[in-house]
Amino acid sequence: MVLSMTGFGRTDFEKDSVTGFLEMRSLNHRHLDISVKLPETLRPFEKTARELIKARINRGKIDCYLNFETKKRAEESLEIDGAILRNLVAINTQLNREFKKDLEINLIDLMKWPGIISARDISFEGNEEVLTELFNSTLEELLSARKSEGQSIKKAMEEKLKSLEKSFSLIADLTPKNLDEATNRLHSRLKQLNENIDHTRVEQEVIILIQKLDISEELDRIESHVKEMKKVLFRKEPIGRRLDFILQELARETNTLGAKSNNMDISAATIEMKVLLEQLREQVQNIE
Repeated sequence: MVLSMTGFGRTDFEKDSVTGFLEMRSLNHRHLDISVKLPETLRPFEKTARELIKARINRGKIDCYLNFETKKRAEESLEIDGAILRNLVAINTQLNREFKKDLEINLIDLMKWPGIISARDISFEGNEEVLTELFNSTLEELLSARKSEGQSIKKAMEEKLKSLEKSFSLIADLTPKNLDEATNRLHSRLKQLNENIDHTRVEQEVIILIQKLDISEELDRIESHVKEMKKVLFRKEPIGRRLDFILQELARETNTLGAKSNNMDISAATIEMKVLLEQLREQVQNIE
């Protein structure tokens, strides 16, 4: 199955006194790279979040962002740090004794003291099941997006492979004609040079030339690689790395075709194959 490495998923959540959303983005990457951003009090869930993702995704850069908060009004969720408040009162009492003067505490200034008032944090305890459900739901949406784009990639690749086979067939049809033309040109030039040439030597040179120009092995290997690629597109496991390897082999054989060819039509078809292979490579880079 062709799965894209790019996708997006978002799940909004609301239950009892808690609301929030989770976003997951997936981009191309050679390996699996996971980034999970959680509120500090929910940090203990990060390990579980990573395990959930690893169980469903093999490759890609996965960015997760969780917004998780209570639905209480801001003033209802505020807390006063009693320890800081008691320390400030004790310091004020000590200053009064030191200076033998009653120093009044300004309530507004007291409330401005760093850390004395804070919002009530969401506790991890009791929310693990909710978080697991949230991650699984968002993962499903992300995987659905990757699958949908993967099917589009598969369709595009199949079209490119059809075009590649057309160019390949053209080269295969032109190959015998190319060898005959090369052999005839060699015979003609040798006759122009000397009528008393050694025909045995000529035949040897023709054989060497034919061996240099013969691309039947390259054509056989290209045909085999194309068939293998079409089969791989229907495999269920991740196929991106396998397709990348097959494309490397196809590119190597195609380059050999171009190097051996001395026929304009074959050279033109080879260039078209190289263009198609590059387009296929760009598609494969996005496959898990």
